[in-house]
Amino acid sequence: MSEPEPVVLLDHVSFSYGEASLALDDVSFEVAPGEAVALLGPNGCGKSTALRVLNGLEFARSGSVEVLGRRVDRELMSDQLAAKAFHQQVGFVFQNADTQLFCPSVGEEVAFGPRQMGLSETEVKRRVADVMDVFDIAHLADRAPYHLSGGERHKVAIACVVSMAPRLLVLDEPTSGLDEESEDVVEGFLRSFVAAGRSVLVTTHHPCLVDAIGARVVRMDKDHRVVS
Repeated sequence: MSEPEPVVLLDHVSFSYGEASLALDDVSFEVAPGEAVALLGPNGCGKSTALRVLNGLEFARSGSVEVLGRRVDRELMSDQLAAKAFHQQVGFVFQNADTQLFCPSVGEEVAFGPRQMGLSETEVKRRVADVMDVFDIAHLADRAPYHLSGGERHKVAIACVVSMAPRLLVLDEPTSGLDEESEDVVEGFLRSFVAAGRSVLVTTHHPCLVDAIGARVVRMDKDHRVVS
């Protein structure tokens, strides 16, 4: 039986911000179906840039990027319907949750994605209730996101992407700013997500998260390369 196609495949990808600021230098790695992968390395090595490239927020200068069997490039992202479908299947959580939250209340934030998918209001309400329960944020439903603590906003941002039932979760420092109890909630969810056959890619500086979700480590160095 042939091996399943990887969910994420970066193949000799290089990227720079402008002419002089190299961020990725010939980077290759993959994520398999039902696998958790942790992208580790020092600040400034290119971890967050790698996540942006595979989410179509930046485009590789050379090499190729494939996610869920689709080549991620300008052509894909310029097709509005294709890009929308892509981002419903790939849930991306930024390190700074404030870049993702814009609705008047937490309940509206979590419902926004499912409503954009055209789901029935009954299904939207079911998904909102489910993810709020999972992340223990139901008591925040009527609160404005900008009135929440940093850790609370981070959990809300994760809940927003999870409400769309993605096949792949990509998270930049997902436990940043969380207290111990909230870390346990997020780690427990990620374990169950992978156990259900879905895939996770995270960047982190916390070895305990890597251990908690059983992630395979891909390490980058200060020269913006993957270390064997």
